[in-house]
Order: sequence, then C-alpha cells, then structure tokens
Amino acid sequence: MNGLDEFCKVPAARLTLDQIMARCNSYGVAWELTGAKIGLIIVGAVLIGLFVLIRRIKKKEDAGIVFGNTVEGLLYGGLSVWAGSSAGVVLALLLPPAIMGVMLVVFGVLALLIMIAALITGTATGMKVVGTICLLALAGGLIAASSVAFQVPASGRAGDAYETYLWAMAITFASTGFVDALIVSIFRGYHYLAGWFLVPLNASWGLLGNLLGLMNHFASMLFFDDYGKVQETRTFYVRYDAGFHLKAGYDFTEGDAMSATNVEKHEAVHVLQHFIFGPIYPLSHVAWVALMFVPGIIAGLVKRTVGAGITDFTYYNNPFEVVAYAFGGTRNDGSKDLIVRDTFAWIIAIVWILGATGAAIAFFAARS
Repeated sequence: MNGLDEFCKVPAARLTLDQIMARCNSYGVAWELTGAKIGLIIVGAVLIGLFVLIRRIKKKEDAGIVFGNTVEGLLYGGLSVWAGSSAGVVLALLLPPAIMGVMLVVFGVLALLIMIAALITGTATGMKVVGTICLLALAGGLIAASSVAFQVPASGRAGDAYETYLWAMAITFASTGFVDALIVSIFRGYHYLAGWFLVPLNASWGLLGNLLGLMNHFASMLFFDDYGKVQETRTFYVRYDAGFHLKAGYDFTEGDAMSATNVEKHEAVHVLQHFIFGPIYPLSHVAWVALMFVPGIIAGLVKRTVGAGITDFTYYNNPFEVVAYAFGGTRNDGSKDLIVRDTFAWIIAIVWILGATGAAIAFFAARS
C-alpha cells in the first residue's frame, strides 16, 4: 500500500495524530497502484476465478459459459480488492482512529447478534457450523481491526501506529469486498454488463453497507436449507427465497443481499439506495431510528402500544422505507394512527435524505 509519507507529503513518523489528521488527507493517493496492491489484486483475481471455474465445471455447464464466467470472476476479484483496499484507506483518512474503532466494534457486535438470531431461526443444521465460523470470522476480523485503530496514540508521535492503522483498514475492506465479489460471482447476482461497475462500487462507496450485506449473505446462505434457496438473478443483487429474516413475514435486505419472497421490488429499492447513497444510507437510516425511538414509545403509549409506536415511527415513517414502499408493499401494520400520510411522508423523506447527503458532502469538504 502507500506509505504515510505519501499522504502527508513530508516525513510522518514524528507527527502527532492532530498533525496527521490536519495535513495527511491526499485521498487520491489511496487509489494509486503500488507493488503490494497489485500483488493483492492478482491474488484476489486468481482466487475468485479459480472458485468460479471449479463450480461451473462441477455443474457441467457449457464450455462457453465456463470460460465467460471464469473471466468474469477474474475481473471481479481484482476490482473488488483494488476498490476495497483503496476505499478502506480513504475512510481511515476521513475518520479519527477512535471513531473508526468504535464503528468497527459496532459492526462486529451486529455480526454476532445476526449469528445468534440465525442459529435460533435457521433450518440447515449441518451448515450452521460453517455459518457460525464465517460470522465469527467477520466479527473477529472487524474487532481485531478496531484494536489497531485504538492503538493510535491521541498524543505524542503517532506516525508509525497510524501507518499500521492504514494498512489494517486497507486489508479489512479489501477482504470484505473480495468475499462479496466471490458470492456474487458464484451465484451470478450481477448482470454481466453491470458487474464490472457494481463490484468496485459495492466494495468502495458501499463498503459499510457491504458489511451488513455479508452478514445477511452468511445468515441466509449457510443457516437455511438449500443455501437459503439462492437465486441466480443476473440483476444487481443476490436473492434468497428462503433465507434469513429479522422478523417473520418481513423481507430483509442489507447491501446487495436480499432475503425476499413477498416484495422483491420493495427490497430492490433498498439495494439501489445502498449503491446510490453508500455510507449515507446505513448511517442516516440508523440516525432516524435513534431519533424516533423515544417519540415512538411515547406515541405508542398514547395511541396504541409501545411496540406498535416504535415500529410505526422508526420503520414505517422511515424516509428510506417511504420510498421503497412506493414500489411494493403496504405502508401500514393494520392501523395508520401513527403513520404519517404519504404526502407529508415524502416531504420528510426528501428533506431527510437531502439533508443527510448535504451533511456528508460538508464533512468531506471540511476534511479535504
């Protein structure tokens, strides 16, 4: 990867964290090809190409399909590692290490919670061990990466520790981008005309949503019978007909991983939101839930029940859900007492999404 001196344009070993955060923000450098990055790209390309080749041969597919899919896998493997490693460094440069560390811990804990839920609800007894190992590996990798972030000293010389931190973030997000590219290559989730663009987009701009997507992939594919009845959609997502759900009767989508039997168009909108808004989507989604949680409790006590109040305020009135429900599903749970009418809900949604996007642009401008 690139050394810290390249980002700072001066010898950085003696710089403090404040000095590094103030002057070492040459984001374009993160995308440059270095010897180490080229090596990782080659490894990623060869591995995915090999996995795809073996799978297609085992399925006894036509030679043309085997060749074309293998080339596709080679391309996806290289692009995912390049985009993931580069974007991981950009995110590391944008965020203070302590903030990055906390965020990675939160995602690691989420992976453990998804694992527990999948163990309880999953039906594929024989594969649960593999699924548990995969989710434990994801959680462990994220928490290990967070420990590197926390080791960057807040005072005194921070250059060496910060360079290690950049390497850790590059490897972490190169790995998560690679794993998703492997899944979409094996199960042919992306259309062959769009995959060359969606794979690096998912690994970079969608790097946070991809972490959630990997949790859904593992929970659906490895904890439910017949690999969650995965479908080779050749669209822009991988769909599981009988995969993981947070709540019975509700389809569930994170990143490019969709577990849907009822409202596929609705869930497809969420995948598009992931690709279009990148990290803005999960972060502003969570911000809405946090903001509306207590008002939902209060409204539920007054009008319905606490559970209904929380669901209506945090879910049915959520700006991203308002948009998705316009394409599929019914935006109510049997009562509209606490659900904002569509006209006002759309106004709120537009203001919220534009506001979140504006805040992200302002943050990036301030760090440039």
